[in-house]
Amino acid sequence: TEIDPTEDPTHSVVKLLGDGSIYGNIALQDGDVIDVEDGTTVFDGIINPASMPEGGITAADLDSGLSGPGTLNIGNGGNLVLVSGNANAAMDDGPSYAFVDTLNIASDGTVTFVLPDPTGTAAPGTYPQIFADEAHLDGTLVANIQPANGLFETTRYENVIDANARSGQFDSCALAGPFTNSLLLDLECEYDK
Repeated sequence: TEIDPTEDPTHSVVKLLGDGSIYGNIALQDGDVIDVEDGTTVFDGIINPASMPEGGITAADLDSGLSGPGTLNIGNGGNLVLVSGNANAAMDDGPSYAFVDTLNIASDGTVTFVLPDPTGTAAPGTYPQIFADEAHLDGTLVANIQPANGLFETTRYENVIDANARSGQFDSCALAGPFTNSLLLDLECEYDK
């Protein structure tokens, strides 16, 4: 665990400001807040690892009410990048996850999912996800898809944001990396009704 204010009797605010990287987990308690602002934070870990189901994420965990304590805010020019693994095999603990009570993405906030090689419908547990009781969406979702051979097919990543209650939608859903302005690729965000 990289950041752990859970022993603090008061509520903590973890400020992730400017550009940086975190390798390791962040543990929160009820009332704690993470603010991602003013730059890009690349996160390789789990927010609230105690909320991770034993055995990891499976299809049975989708739409099951999975969440954790605390609030995750992304705004004021912040971009939270959740990776799908680590290039260094000795440091690869799998995809990044966040388990929070409330997710807030402001109109000037961005969440980026680095997604593994597209292969039809991706199996849960192979790509990063955010699980929340409530998700309030605005701003931008970016998919940084990493095809091994540079070829794409129709691919689904189910519930990259899995919330019991959702309000709002992203202003835009975009591709990142070398495929950002491709005329041949289309990224579509779908929302549960």
